[in-house]
Amino acid sequence: MPQATGLPDILERDAAGTSAAQKAGAELARLVDGKDDAEAARRMEEREARLLAHYRDKLAASLSRLEASEAAIEAERESVRRMRMETGPLMDEMAASLAEVVAADRKFLSGERRARLENLRAVLADPTLTEAWKTLGRPCQSVFVPLYPLAGPAKGTAFTDPATATKELCAGTPAMFDYRADFTPHSVFSASNNAIDYLRGDELAKRTQLIQAEEDKFMKDRAAVTKKAAGLKGEERTKFLHDYNQKSYDHVLKIMQAENARLMPNKVKILADVVKADGDGTVDFALLGAKGHEVLSANMEATRAGMSANQLNSTRQWKNFAPAEKMVYKDVNNDGITDVVFTFKAKDVTKGAVAGAAMDLWLYTQINGHRVTGFDVVPVENDKVKMNKGARDGKGLL
Repeated sequence: MPQATGLPDILERDAAGTSAAQKAGAELARLVDGKDDAEAARRMEEREARLLAHYRDKLAASLSRLEASEAAIEAERESVRRMRMETGPLMDEMAASLAEVVAADRKFLSGERRARLENLRAVLADPTLTEAWKTLGRPCQSVFVPLYPLAGPAKGTAFTDPATATKELCAGTPAMFDYRADFTPHSVFSASNNAIDYLRGDELAKRTQLIQAEEDKFMKDRAAVTKKAAGLKGEERTKFLHDYNQKSYDHVLKIMQAENARLMPNKVKILADVVKADGDGTVDFALLGAKGHEVLSANMEATRAGMSANQLNSTRQWKNFAPAEKMVYKDVNNDGITDVVFTFKAKDVTKGAVAGAAMDLWLYTQINGHRVTGFDVVPVENDKVKMNKGARDGKGLL
């Protein structure tokens, strides 16, 4: 007969079973956790594989475009080298032929013509003496600035540096469209063109006279500058010519700044921290009165606002810009002189503006029958592109 089992034995075996069950449960939980971890790791690896494949394709496409660009640049360089080899002898023959013509021709301005031939021979012998003229605005409304291209541009005339330009090639960052006072070809020269386009009257004739007078001064001194540079060598010549580029540009810039102050004596102030390009709201433009330039008797019916015309289309008619919705007189800047405030629909004023950029917006009006214009700079945004950091990365432009 089997031996009777006592209560202690039963309790001992029960405890052992319970312990074994607990160990088995813990092992099962460990295995389940391990399976979950393995599944999570598998999903992560699959995601990383998909991302790798996605960006590998993008990188391959970018590399392909860069290689194509590099090949095109090299082809262009080769074309320039070939052109230089082909045109060099031709230019020498042309100079010799011109010399014969001048020698055989009548003595009409022979000294000036011989000087030009000497300059041509000098340029053919040394390209660093190449003379050029550059306009920084509309040619018929801007003074052409003399320069020597190989000596480097004047400060303020380059929109950006090569490294930034390369980085921005496919980025389209809205910040690159910001109005910048330091980029004077736009902030001074284009602004002057825009003002004259609207003011018209005798301003075109005044500008033509100014251009003629300043360019005549440059023409008178140019031969002497080139002659002096020809007597210098290496870095000394480069510095001399670059200083001339800078001095010439600064001279014209100062003239154009004074012209803008004369053309736009009334300041414009946009009474908003930011303008919403896709909203139904309004924005106020204040034309500030000044001593000798009061703003009473403003013509609301003739008042418009928007981007500068030359930024959009130089042939765009003024009547197609945003019309004023209302007009009130008040002292906006508390200087004791009455100002006039015009209200416009924000979405109409910002037509053509880049969301995420600080843009120059213009006011076009009439005071006592005389045209008056000016601009202010304000950030523009919409629901997708804001002015805050991180929203100006260019995604809204692509």
